[in-house]
Amino acid sequence: MANAKRGGYRQINQALNICAWEGYLDEQQARLPTLEDVEQISPRVLRVLGQNEGKFTLQGTNTYIVGTGRQRLIIDTGQGIPEWASLISSTLADSSIELSYVLLTHWHGDHTGGVPDLLRLYPYLSDSIYKHTPGKGQKLISDGQVFRVEGATVRAVHSPGHSHDHMCFILEEENAMFTGDNVLGHGSSAVEVLSTWMSSLRMMQSLGCAVGYPAHGAVIHDLPAKIDVELTQKARREYRVVETLKRMKREDQHNGAPGKGSVTVQQLVTAMHGNDLDEQVRVMALEPFVDEVLRKLAHDERVAFECHPESARGGMLVLQSMPSRLNNYLDTLYWNKCPLINPRKLKRGNKMERQPKSVCDAGQLLQTASIISSTAQTIIAEWSAEAKASKGPRKQNVPTLPSRELFDAQRTILAAVGKLTELVSDPSARILEVATQFQESRSLYIAAERRIPDLLAAGDEDGVHVDVISQKARIEPRKLGATDARSFSSHFEIPVFDWYFPANRSEYVREQCEGFTASDRLPHTLLDPDTGPSYDVAKTAWQNAVCTKKTRWEWIEERVAPEKLLESGGHYPGIPSLVLGLPPREDDGLVARPELEIMGLSMVGGGRVFGTAHVYDFPWASLGDALVVDVGGGVGGFPLQLSKVYPKLRFIVQDRGPVVKQGLEKVWPRENLEALHNRRVQFVEHSFFDTNPTEGADIYFLRYVLHDWSDDYCVRILSAIRSSMAAHSRLLICDQVMNTTVGDPDLESAPSPLPANYGYHTRFSHSRDITMMSCINGIERTPAEFKALLQAAGLKLKKIWDCRSQVSLIEAVLPEVNGFK
Repeated sequence: MANAKRGGYRQINQALNICAWEGYLDEQQARLPTLEDVEQISPRVLRVLGQNEGKFTLQGTNTYIVGTGRQRLIIDTGQGIPEWASLISSTLADSSIELSYVLLTHWHGDHTGGVPDLLRLYPYLSDSIYKHTPGKGQKLISDGQVFRVEGATVRAVHSPGHSHDHMCFILEEENAMFTGDNVLGHGSSAVEVLSTWMSSLRMMQSLGCAVGYPAHGAVIHDLPAKIDVELTQKARREYRVVETLKRMKREDQHNGAPGKGSVTVQQLVTAMHGNDLDEQVRVMALEPFVDEVLRKLAHDERVAFECHPESARGGMLVLQSMPSRLNNYLDTLYWNKCPLINPRKLKRGNKMERQPKSVCDAGQLLQTASIISSTAQTIIAEWSAEAKASKGPRKQNVPTLPSRELFDAQRTILAAVGKLTELVSDPSARILEVATQFQESRSLYIAAERRIPDLLAAGDEDGVHVDVISQKARIEPRKLGATDARSFSSHFEIPVFDWYFPANRSEYVREQCEGFTASDRLPHTLLDPDTGPSYDVAKTAWQNAVCTKKTRWEWIEERVAPEKLLESGGHYPGIPSLVLGLPPREDDGLVARPELEIMGLSMVGGGRVFGTAHVYDFPWASLGDALVVDVGGGVGGFPLQLSKVYPKLRFIVQDRGPVVKQGLEKVWPRENLEALHNRRVQFVEHSFFDTNPTEGADIYFLRYVLHDWSDDYCVRILSAIRSSMAAHSRLLICDQVMNTTVGDPDLESAPSPLPANYGYHTRFSHSRDITMMSCINGIERTPAEFKALLQAAGLKLKKIWDCRSQVSLIEAVLPEVNGFK
């Protein structure tokens, strides 16, 4: 996966060449001191230059060989330049040095690019490569982990900021620190998340190391003073930006505006750097520094705006009157996917004028293209590996679950596609496209409800003529063609030639729901003085849509007269196929709502898409014969998956009486009768609002429950579990964990310049959040929101497990467990 994130520096250099920044940067680089290719900089440290001198790598990436004896360790491997490999080989040979460990400060390609060359030269190192977030064939570096070789004790320090996985290393014998890219020998480093970087610098300063060995540049002889300079400069930028924003707000208010207008990038750059900047310096500093500072201010809640900081390029559009999760959705849908619009220009001319693109736009476009190219190679390699595995000896495999490398590559390339759309789309066309996307959902609904995937599956590889589908689907051919053309442009399928529809695998995962109509009523519900601020499950847009006072669960389970299915009295028209004929009455003269069966099918389908990863991405095998209590577990679908992979685990499934009865009498006898006979699984009727009847279980599992409920209900659910937990017990919450384009320190960010939350890849997650709000006032939550819920219930968040899914596992424990505070 590291390959998918490399090449950014080279692409930025291309952008600089295109935009004529070479002159300025050449002048700056000429001022750097000359460093020797190989130099003994201390009794224990030998520095080898990476031979990748450049505008951003300075004299080149520093590789450090550490120790005094025959066995030594190496820190960072350069960019993969052949001359570097030759220097390493000759240096080690001349001094009869062997390597015990390879330590990588972070994933960037100018630090990890030489690993293949190192392994080619010294194959025995294949089991000795360490990184904080390890890639394939690498081992994990833990915060505080110690590596010892003769004459040197090196302690790892997790110091995110320049990148999420960044590590510094302390050389105990010299009271020195290998600072990586967090602190450079000359100038300042680019950072991924400014607030995190500043926290890391303060932590690094507190460790009291006197000397710094940076990944780029000369030795830092007074590291505390260098860190002081870095922190002071960033604090001054923050202050100036805040003051400019305050001044602009005062000016707007003085002029009669609401105080929420736009601020141009030029004004912010002037606030940070003054008026006397050379124009090339201004352009170079324009977007990178603005982005850093705005992200930091947003993270610290020192500025109040609800759009992605990159919107400063064209202005800020404040959405404070809308719920925060709607803002997050708009953040992903608009600010990550279309060029930005200055609200003031809209007011003057009611036009969406094209904004001129900046140098950073050019750089980001090249970076994005590089990410797509390199990530595509990773995906192709993983596809090839899957194809070979499918032809080899049969092994335990999960067809629906990609490898870790493939999953990371998939979400990265999808985020890059979204970024590409943002960079190159015309704003007017993009707004029209987004505004009409509801028609794609309607077309998808029609195709699913008319079972068009089944009709396509019955055809041959040449496809099925539209007249054939039309006759069976009972929709006029040209109108049917128009609705499915929506699917064509959304890449669900591609027409072979005019009026033929080919089969496509995406067709098989289509589903339908009455949530469409609920979304129609959402704007009215949000503005209503009664329902707008309410989180009552009986006061949602869905009740407005179907004209009922019942909750969705009560309504969907009721039995009604057949004619009632088409005459709900509300805005919801019912299932379209009912127009062709109503179901026959049963003995009591009533029928079940078809939406109940549809919901069950959608739950099964959704579980297949997002649930398989949870079986394999948590260390269940290490639990032995642990007891797992699935709270609100339905028919026991997840324990059923686990039971077939981990034969020692024991389960208790808890839910409402009719549901557990279905699991006990129908599902498990068919799917895993042996587990029932061996009493590995038991079913217990239980309401998760009551104290859990099973005390001291090893794992309490809560899947897709909390997102159904607002905070007060969730605290009750969590408290009912907490009161039954023992010191060794753990709670696993299986739910979406929402990120924003600004990023979150508890979650991995996408590589720059992609949005931190992987943008387009998470579009469904944000749409699902709106669906939950529309139908049951449910909430998809951020890490901070999960922490607040757990704290209110007397629990502590221990870890968020990053699974190969848009749904994560949140591990919580009692506050006093193992001294965890």
